[in-house]
Amino acid sequence: MPCCVRSVSKVTLTLFNNVWWMDAFQYGQPNDLTWDFNAKTFLLDIKLDPTATTPLLALSSLNGDIVVDDPILRILHMNVDDHIIRTGLPVNELQVPELDPYAYDLVMVDDVTGERMLLMFGWIEVCQGVTIED
Repeated sequence: MPCCVRSVSKVTLTLFNNVWWMDAFQYGQPNDLTWDFNAKTFLLDIKLDPTATTPLLALSSLNGDIVVDDPILRILHMNVDDHIIRTGLPVNELQVPELDPYAYDLVMVDDVTGERMLLMFGWIEVCQGVTIED
């Protein structure tokens, strides 16, 4: 039996396709030092729906898309530029009825044991940005 119980966060995210995705997240209780992000890799796939076989975007800490800011306090942030968002994720904001939000989950992989732990899951809506100057 594990020494502590961790919950999984269900989070709906909204991205704009004209700015970088830089949201930061902290997992667990700040004073809980029974686990950390040392020797961990992070994966986040975004798909049309949870059963789709191919992701629209596959992000990872190995590619620099997910950055660990503090391994002890378990803080990380997304580092995805607007070009990647525009290329991989067509606008699907909730105001467009025929387009559903995209499904995602964030998985932490222990580099030593291979254990995979779900940290967060939910839906992503992508909104059309106004100021785009490429």
